[in-house]
This record gives sequence, C-alpha cells and structure tokens, in this order.
Amino acid sequence: MSQKKPFITEFIHVGKNNSFTLPSSVASSLKIKEGTRLLIVADVSKMNFVAYPIIKEERMLAEIRVKMLDKPGALGEIATELGKMNINIQTTVIPPGATGMADAYFIVDCTGSKTPLSEVEERLKRLSSTVEVKINPLE
Repeated sequence: MSQKKPFITEFIHVGKNNSFTLPSSVASSLKIKEGTRLLIVADVSKMNFVAYPIIKEERMLAEIRVKMLDKPGALGEIATELGKMNINIQTTVIPPGATGMADAYFIVDCTGSKTPLSEVEERLKRLSSTVEVKINPLE
C-alpha cells in the first residue's frame, strides 16, 4: 500500500513581476489547477509565507476578515457563532498581533447554511470580541 508523503520539498525561482510556477508535484497533490485562488499569508517578522489553496468545487465559499480583540475566548466566540449558522470553517489564519488586537482570516463553507452573508456579517459584528468584520464570497 502506497502512502502519501506529508511534505513535498522543491526549489523554485522567482521570475519577472515576482511570479513563480508551482512544481507539478505540488500542484497535483494539492489539487491546484489553473484558476485556483491561493490565500497568501506572509509573516514579515520570520521572512516567510504560506499559501493556502482555495478549492471551490461545488461549495459556496466565503472569505471572512475579522479584526478582533486578542484575548482568551475571542476565536471561540467567533467559531461558535459561525457554527450556530451551520457555517464550516475551512481555513483560519491569525498572524501574531502585538497591540491587543489580532487580524483573523477565515475561509468558510456556507453550503449548508441558510443565513445570507449580510446577516452573517451583522451577527459577527455584534460579538463582544470583534471590532471589524468584512465578508466576501469566493467565486
């Protein structure tokens, strides 16, 4: 029985206009094809970045950006509210915050939810941990 490797290591070159091509071994393993959107998160303090492929398929995906208080329970409050609306979190990225605030980025699957995105945004804005909320559907 063949087992998938958990990591693929490849060197690439950055070309004109800071562009690069993903190696085919990475693209095929992650189901990335032409037109796939990638969420890039750069950690400037560590001089690195991570790319998250957003594979839409037949799902209704949305991007949620939240400025929230950096305190215990803040992420749980947001996740609980999304769960109440039957919205599944696919990816969460929270770069380190230094001022008592944090910027959180979520890719969520709204396929099973009957709640319009405008209402999702309003409900998240009313939470005690959130300062600002923006939601965009991924097409």
